[in-house]
Formats: sequence, C-alpha cells, structure tokens
Amino acid sequence: MVKSLLFFTGFSLVVHLGFGQATPPACFNDLGTMVQKHGKPTATDALRYAFTPSVVAQNSTQNVLVEVTVSGTPSAVNLYLDATQATQPLNDKGTNGDKQANDGIYSAVVAPPKGSWTEPFVGYTRVLENNTQVVQINTFINLLTGSMPLLQPKKIDNSTQYTDYVFNIVVPSTLTTPPDNQKLTLNQQFYKYHPDDFDFINYVLVPGYVGNRFHGNIANSVQGIGLTLFNNTAQYGSKGRLLGYNVFPVPSLFDGASNGYIHEIGHQWINQLSATFLKDGVPHWPVSNLAAGVMGLSIQGSGAGGQFPYNFTETATGYRLDRASAAEAPAYNQWELYLMGLIPASDVTTPAIIFKDQTINTAIASGTVFPKTSFNTYSITNLVAAAGSRTPTVSQSQKQFKSATIVLSETLLSAEEMSYYDYMAKRAEGDAPVAVREGLATYMGKPFAVASGNRASIKAALNTNCFTFPPTPTITASGSLTVCPGASLTLTAPAGNSQYAWYKDGTLLPQTTASISTTQSGTYTVAVRNASGCSSDQSAGTAVIAGVNPPKPAITLSTNGLVSSSPSGNQWFLNGSLITNATSQTIAPGAGIYVVRVTINGCSSMSDPFVITAAEDPSLMATFTLSHAPNPVHESTDITFSLPKSSFATLRLINLAGAMVKVLADKLFSAGQHTIKTTMHDLPAGLYVYRLETDYGTLSRKMIVSK
Repeated sequence: MVKSLLFFTGFSLVVHLGFGQATPPACFNDLGTMVQKHGKPTATDALRYAFTPSVVAQNSTQNVLVEVTVSGTPSAVNLYLDATQATQPLNDKGTNGDKQANDGIYSAVVAPPKGSWTEPFVGYTRVLENNTQVVQINTFINLLTGSMPLLQPKKIDNSTQYTDYVFNIVVPSTLTTPPDNQKLTLNQQFYKYHPDDFDFINYVLVPGYVGNRFHGNIANSVQGIGLTLFNNTAQYGSKGRLLGYNVFPVPSLFDGASNGYIHEIGHQWINQLSATFLKDGVPHWPVSNLAAGVMGLSIQGSGAGGQFPYNFTETATGYRLDRASAAEAPAYNQWELYLMGLIPASDVTTPAIIFKDQTINTAIASGTVFPKTSFNTYSITNLVAAAGSRTPTVSQSQKQFKSATIVLSETLLSAEEMSYYDYMAKRAEGDAPVAVREGLATYMGKPFAVASGNRASIKAALNTNCFTFPPTPTITASGSLTVCPGASLTLTAPAGNSQYAWYKDGTLLPQTTASISTTQSGTYTVAVRNASGCSSDQSAGTAVIAGVNPPKPAITLSTNGLVSSSPSGNQWFLNGSLITNATSQTIAPGAGIYVVRVTINGCSSMSDPFVITAAEDPSLMATFTLSHAPNPVHESTDITFSLPKSSFATLRLINLAGAMVKVLADKLFSAGQHTIKTTMHDLPAGLYVYRLETDYGTLSRKMIVSK
C-alpha cells in the first residue's frame, strides 16, 4: 500500500480583534493534510476521532478505545488499520467499548498492531453514507517515544495539573474551539498560578476536533504592518502583555518545532497589508517568491492558504521556478523578518516578484521559465511608501517572547499524555533543526529561533511555582450600592497584597489598586496576588446599580392642598424641616415654605420652594403688608412691613432649599410701619424668601440677590 506524503500547507481566515475589525482567525491547513472528502458535500461528516488514552508509550501492548464523532446519518464508520490492512467496524450500539447507543459516537476497542505501537500512523477513518464513502481521515495516535522522559504531573485539584511546560485544565467539551468568554475564564485559572508575562497562549484540545490550527490577535502596537493599533488584553485576562493566541484542534499536530507552530506566530504581524500591492495574498502572501517562506500563499477566492515551495532564479528573459525540497521546512524570508521587526528595511534586498495572474495554477513543473512580463516587481521601499515605516524599528522591537501551553481535556490527562505534550511544547525553544512529523509528512523543522536566523527566541517554560494562595478577598463598599447621578461608589479589597485584579461582569478592568471608584452598573469581583506572585480566587460578586435622577418635581396648589407632580416617592418639608409621615402626593398646608423631595430607586431630586401665606382676617389685610427695596438687591435692602396691631414678630431670611439663612428681627413691634435695614453682600447670588411671622398671621415674599 502506498501512503500519500502530503507536505504542510497553510490555511487562513484571519481575525484581528481591534477597533471593529472582524476578519476570521488565521488557520494552518491541517485539513488539507488529513481529510479527503468524496463527492458533493453532505450532512454526514466526521467531526473528530479520539483515542483513549490519547498517548501510549512506544512499543506498548495496550489496547485503546477509538471513538469517532459523526454528524448526519452514516451507514457505516470504519477504521482501516494500516499495519494489518484490516477493516475495524465502529458501532454506535453500546457494544465493544461504545459507551452509549445512538449518540453519534462510533466506537471500538483496537489492539496494538503486531503486539505493539511502533509508529503514530494508525490508518484511515472512513465514513460511509448509503454505503458510499463520503469522508476519509488520516488517523494518528500520539506515541511517547524513548527520547521523551516520563514525567509525573503535579496535581492541583480535580480539574488542574501541570508540568514544567504544560498546564492542563479540564473542560466540559473539546469538540469546538473555546469561545472568547471561556478563554477569559481559562486564562484566569492559568494566571492564578503564573505571572502575566506571556506573549502567546497555545490552547491544545484533547481529543479536540477535525479542524485547522489558527491564530487570533489580541493586541497590536506595531505601525506599518497594515493593522490598526488596539489592545483587547483585558478581555483575555491580561493586563496588557498578551499579544495573541493559537488554537490546536488536532493534538497530534501540536509541535513547537513544526512549521505550523511558527506559521501561526507569524500571523501576529503577517500579512494584513490589504491597502498595498500585497493585498491579493492577505492573510498570507500572493502567488510570488515571498510565498516560499514560512507564511505560504493564499488561494484566491477562498482565503485558504497553501505552500508555494519554489525558488526564483532570474534569467535573461524571465524567472525560472525550481521546486524546493520538501525535506526541510522554510525559514522566515526577508519580508517576513522585516514585518516582525527583526531586520531593518535596508536588509531586505530580495524584491517581491508577484504573478500578475493570481489565478494561475500553482502546481508548476520544476524548471519552468516565465517571462518577466508575467510579474509585477516591488522593492521594500515600495511597501514602506504604501504602509509607512515599521514602528518600533528593529533597534526597539521585541525579540524575546514567552509562550504558554494550556492543554484542554475532558478529563485529567495521564502521566504519559502530560509528558508527550510537555515535550512538544518544549521543542518551541529549540536552537537547531529537528525532525518533525505532521500527518503523513516528515521534514526537518525549524523552531522559531532557527527560522528567524537566531534574531529572536521563544521561552515556553511555565515556571509554575504557587503552592499557597491568599484567602478569597471580600469587597466592601463606601455606601449604597445604588449610585445616583453625580455621585460615585468606592469598592475596596483587603489591603496588604501586591497586586489587585478587578473585574466587571467578568471582564478585566485596568485598575490595579486596592480601591476603585465606579459610577457604572455591573457585578464587580476582585482577585488579589501576594508577594510570591500567587493569586487568590475571585471574590463574591458585588452588584452595583447606576440609579436615574428622577425628574425635578413641581408643586401646585389645588382645592385639595399642595400637590406634587410625582405620584410616588414623596417626602414633604416645611421651613427646612422634614414633616413626619408626610409622604403622600398631596398635603394640606399651613403657612410657611414647602419643598417636596422625590426618591425613586435610591436617587432623589428636590422641588423649588412653594410659599403659603396665613389665612388672615380680611379687616386686617389692608394694614398687614410686607415688601422690600431695591429689587433686585445688590449690597443691602430695606425690608418694610406694617402691622395692624401690636404683635411679637420674627423676620427670617430663607434659601431655596428651605433652610433659614439668618434672623433679621425677633421682638415685640407696635402697630404701624417698620423698616429693617440688612446687608446682603455676604450672601451668594440667587433667589431667597423672607418671611414675617406674627401672632395673627404670616407673610412671605421672594427676593432676588444679584452680584
């Protein structure tokens, strides 16, 4: 039997999460190396294959359970075993290892070929519909070889464990990519045990699903590479360090030394130059000499990526294309190194030689010569003119990166499984080419440092070192949890911690102090980190409500008395003092100055004062008067009043809030007219009320003080 050796290709649909950008995530074409579909698309498809355990020691005699999750209505699901060329039927009937009948998961217990597992390739998973094969998947089991040390993971609890290079978290399912809100939760678990000093996070799904690797940009501070500047790190649990993430849905294709690994990291900077002559290749390169680098090319019309492993040699009349060897992975080319900030523009001496016809068949016979008229040629100077200079420049750009690997699994992984992924994660730190197997392809892979010409490096060690943690903090509030307009609420966590991480509705906030001030509705939590860098659990949520200012009430006089414009929430005041139990919409007044306060959902507003005079004897009205001059008042005023008969009288000055400002007179007065001179220069400008209180009645008038 002949196995088709498929070389790695790149597939991308890129998502960059900044300022409204909404392009899909960059993907490496794992499906192109794994899956062959037959005929027209159907509802029947293989969603994933899974081995339990997912890793076995090489030469082990252990049986494994194989499970294939299938959509639609297959007529059969079979595993064609490469070693014996026998067909192993899988069933969904609850027998031979199948856990539950009719759940769409087809299963069988498979014995190791010839008594031991000697190579990772198992065979082909084949799904049939109406007895016709509709999909075939190249199927692999991960082997712990003799060169991979067996490690004992350190268990934290029933859902987390770790080794030096891998952090394992149990999740309900790995059949789909974790959404962003779940990535936040996962990262919060990770950051509880680690400092926030990682640039990239790898999510490896075990058993995962049949899908492509992809990269997501979380932040960008680089100009001149076609991306806007943005920082969404708070949505992923970071305080600003995290640049991007990589998702590996097929665990057998996770390898830190593989071209696919460094391809996804390259998408942090390459290629989003959609406003330049490179637009036809976004998010990879156009069909050109550039596509022979790590990032490959984009197939027109689909965004799918592919490798274009051709060396361009200039001839007298054109360019000869010679196919490069598939035995060695490419390195980053000069244009890629420039965009990554690893070489200056002056070091980019290779021009971009781009096919004018981007629909050309990319399967070109080695040695084919194309005339120069088939190409457009550009220099790096043309790119800088179109996109601006790359900033930061090579002298200031970041060159040392840290990458964390989080393995998501539906149960805690075994020691063999953790050892395998630890080994593969550590390979990202390599400083020399190393043998890589991706699917059925084998080649000499170039880890990040090698592919960059030792201009940059990646550290993949986690340095998990937390064993004791601060107690779960409790939030205290400075006042009511309903925050009214114009006010704010202070939330405080326990003092004495080195770092504070505040969250609103599960989203990380920028504040890092023990206390924060807020005016916004939401549920607030906080986690604290001690001097050793170990984080607490998040506190219980504190729900804050942003209240509304009810409309300013108005007082009117009716036959029933004074009426507030608000049907509820009323509290009446007379002459600046609260009237006990006066909370209805209407109140029967006496003489004095009335104000009503309306409170709704904890927030209040006050009416203007309403003045009520006494109901006096009509025979006294003509000789019971009160006035002032001048009007408006500037520095001083004369307040004149007349009394029909002798009386003890008090003259008060009251502000709009109903509070007394000063007593202008308070003694026994004879019948007749009296004038009280008073200065107003010490009072702020505004509207005031002056009130004359006698034994037989009260008079009030308004006074305007201006400056």
